[in-house]
Amino acid sequence: NIEAYQYRYRQKRISTSEYFDRYFSFTVIEGDVSDVALDSLLEGITGSNYQEKIDSVQSFIERVDLNIFWEKIRSQEKSFNSDTSIGLIKIFSKIDCFPSHKNSYVRWSPNMEMILILEQLNKIQIDIEKKLSVLQCVINKSVSFEFAVQIFKAFYDTDNRIFTDTEFKDFASIIVERAKDLSAERPIWELFNTKSSTNALLRAWVDVDKKGLEEYVQRQLDTNSQFVILLLKVFVPLIHSSAYPEPYDGDFQEGSYHQLNEVLDTNFIYQKIQEVLDIDLSSIIAYNALDGEQTDDNMMRQFAFWHNQTISKHLVA
Repeated sequence: NIEAYQYRYRQKRISTSEYFDRYFSFTVIEGDVSDVALDSLLEGITGSNYQEKIDSVQSFIERVDLNIFWEKIRSQEKSFNSDTSIGLIKIFSKIDCFPSHKNSYVRWSPNMEMILILEQLNKIQIDIEKKLSVLQCVINKSVSFEFAVQIFKAFYDTDNRIFTDTEFKDFASIIVERAKDLSAERPIWELFNTKSSTNALLRAWVDVDKKGLEEYVQRQLDTNSQFVILLLKVFVPLIHSSAYPEPYDGDFQEGSYHQLNEVLDTNFIYQKIQEVLDIDLSSIIAYNALDGEQTDDNMMRQFAFWHNQTISKHLVA
């Protein structure tokens, strides 16, 4: 029973794995988070004084095991009042000391645990009339832009949305404008470490201005057709397998094609792939799956296969 376990955890019971070792240690275990120190850190945090607490929270986080830190925050999250929750959300959005992954398109966002916590705080603990301004502050002013996008995605994807479609379009506009400013002359799909962030950004842009997105993509690919390769990779799964030391891009499957088709003009993508491969794409009638050995050329051929299949179905219909 998860609730029963969380209760024992909050009570610091020896029956929990997190506290078992503590009962047999005379000092705080290296990397562990002192309950007294954490309580002292959180004491007095509010939505109005949060700026005074940023440095001390960041310094604290840099000294401890982040997994344990988030476990303890999650164990207390339902006990925070609205003002404390607002303060914590604003503080965490200003911190830039969280671990980042060096590999492109990692499966788990470096700030995902924090996002889950903020989602919980904003959904349940914050007074309804303050939710909009808090989320707007995080999305517009967070130190990490990827964190802002993931926060937007977390609330946008939920089945129990706490904001209206109009309000979410306002948030989407903020996200899109920040992306364009940060990417400068490079494609926006090169901004992030995770596929989910890029997908969320493209979907946000479609909600705000689909034609504007298509024109943007066209300008980028007209500048350099090779940009289409990384764009396609946004829509393929990242595979983690014990058979391979590093995660790898999977095949561009039919589902990948449909996802891309929802946000972009596949005819134009097809044209750009034609330029890159410099072959007659209409001759591709076979799908070549390369588990663990995917190449850029094969991924583009896989896209061409699904596009040809789609065109054929439309002609028959």
